[in-house]
Order: sequence, then structure tokens, then C-alpha cells
Amino acid sequence: MRFFESRPVISFIAVFLFSSPAFFFPSYSPGFLTIVIGLSLLAAIASINAGNDFKKNLPGVSLWTFGLLLAAARALSIAVFSNIGEALVVLLILYAVFISLHFVNPKLTVRIYEEQVRPTTRLGRGCLAFSRYILPIVGVVGAQIGRSLSRHSTADPPILMGGVFLIIAVAFTHPIIARYVQMREESSQQATGRRTK
Repeated sequence: MRFFESRPVISFIAVFLFSSPAFFFPSYSPGFLTIVIGLSLLAAIASINAGNDFKKNLPGVSLWTFGLLLAAARALSIAVFSNIGEALVVLLILYAVFISLHFVNPKLTVRIYEEQVRPTTRLGRGCLAFSRYILPIVGVVGAQIGRSLSRHSTADPPILMGGVFLIIAVAFTHPIIARYVQMREESSQQATGRRTK
């Protein structure tokens, strides 16, 4: 069992699972299966010497979201874009813009992150409680809508699933980037404190 507890194995399995929609939706693709296995191997290699260092783990963790973006690009290329290359370029540009927004106002980014992780305001606690109740309902309703659309249209399910993969990638990325911004702000404050002394 220790084999499955090692960090490289965990990283491989995690990236493979996160990226798996890319090779089976909307249909099985041996080429994309090869790409997903490659991403998983890269994540495993990147985690070998990372230890518990958050910054050293960023390259490996970023491959999780790239797999989801790849799945979103493949789904959206069917009904929205002319090919998967175009879809992937557009999604990567939007993704880069989303990441850069976290650095426009670092203090606001850290504040939002802290309210999500450890809410201290009434609004934050209310949003956290609301999300715990609403997310399962959203999942069930989304599954029902997906089944309904699949009976009536061949274009709508890829659009829906592509949007879902993109939202998951964004939702997964936000706390990671926000945590990085928080660590950078803390380091900056510590450096400023040492200079003032």
C-alpha cells in the first residue's frame, strides 16, 4: 500500500483523473489518452523533489488544470470553434487573464481567499453555508439538464460539458493562485519589517 501513498504516484493518479475527460468525451481518443498519460508522468516527475514546499509543487499542480482545459477545449471545439488548437489557444488566453487579475489587487485577492477558507464576516459565513447546501443541488440539476439536452441535440452537450470543465479548472485555480499571492504578500511585509528595524 505504501506504493500508492508515494507523492509521485498520487500526482500521477490525480492528474490522470482530472485530465481523463479529454480522452473519453465526447468519444474515446487514443491520441488524447497518450497526451494525458504524458501530463500525468510530468506531474509525477515534478513532485519527486517538491516535498511539502507549496511553490515547488506549483508546476505539478498546474498540470491538473491544464488537463481540464484540454478537456474543455476538445468539448468546445465540436460546436463552438473550428478546431481544438483554436479552442485551446482561446481558453489559455482567458485562463491567463483570469490568473493575472489576482495580481491587480493582491490585498483584495487575499481577503477573498481568507473569507473562503476561514470566513470571519457574517456575509462570508453565509456564503460558505449557502454553497454547502446549493452545490449538491446544482450537481443533480446539471446532470438532469445534460441528460435532457443529449436527447434533443448533438451540439448542446459538448458546449455544456466544455463549460463545466472550464469552470472546474477556474474554481480549482483560484485558491492556489490566491494562496501564492498571500504568501508573496506575507514575504513582502516581513522584508519591509526587517528593513524598518
